[in-house]
Amino acid sequence: MRRLIKLSLQKPELAAALLLLVLIILFQIKSNGVFIGVANMRGVFGLLPEMALVAVGGHVVDDLWRI
Repeated sequence: MRRLIKLSLQKPELAAALLLLVLIILFQIKSNGVFIGVANMRGVFGLLPEMALVAVGGHVVDDLWRI
């Protein structure tokens, strides 16, 4: 488990997905089960392409910085 967390934090793509999952779980607990609805999930999944672009962009910039 510890190795999986360490690996996910080293990869920006996995870290962004892990953060999204943690936030969804946290909001679901805080809202007493009301957060995950059709309208809210449509909004969350609407953000995924932008998060993916940011993660890939960060990875490219990181690779270019190391050259």
